[in-house]
Amino acid sequence: MRVATCTVLLAAAVLSTVVARPAAAYDLTGHWVGKWTCTGFDGAKFTDSSKDSAPNGTSTLAVTQSGATIHALVDGTFTYNGAAIAADAKPEKGEGVLIDCHTNLVLGVDDGNSEIIRISVTTKANSPKATVKGTSTLENFLPQFGQQIQSCKYSYKRIDTVDPAVAGCPP
Repeated sequence: MRVATCTVLLAAAVLSTVVARPAAAYDLTGHWVGKWTCTGFDGAKFTDSSKDSAPNGTSTLAVTQSGATIHALVDGTFTYNGAAIAADAKPEKGEGVLIDCHTNLVLGVDDGNSEIIRISVTTKANSPKATVKGTSTLENFLPQFGQQIQSCKYSYKRIDTVDPAVAGCPP
């Protein structure tokens, strides 16, 4: 009986520790500016970047975050849903993942864009100061270029914490 009581107390302590951990202590909500660069293959190797594609060479990122749920819009065109995980030791830092709203369960030729981005996050409490850096792998089909496979790097700095009200991916 004594062992059972200790086991129950230990299980309760572990469960309360897990339940008490915040889902996401950082908040990425706001408007961001930065850049991205990609290397890819479409039958031949190529590079692409926000310098070549985005207005004025600057990429924009709009984020609405609620708890651990992230909704993002890159360059006013590409929409993502995501999840945030705060660091245990420093909850203003952490990581997250974003998935393009058009990503299919099975990657296929001519099916649009499929991308997943892993991000690292650094924010400062009670301040708009924050950075997001990410790396992605994607496949897409663009009529002017055809089928492509790419790896991209993203880097953004937040310029304000105004909620852009980015909607989640449609069901």
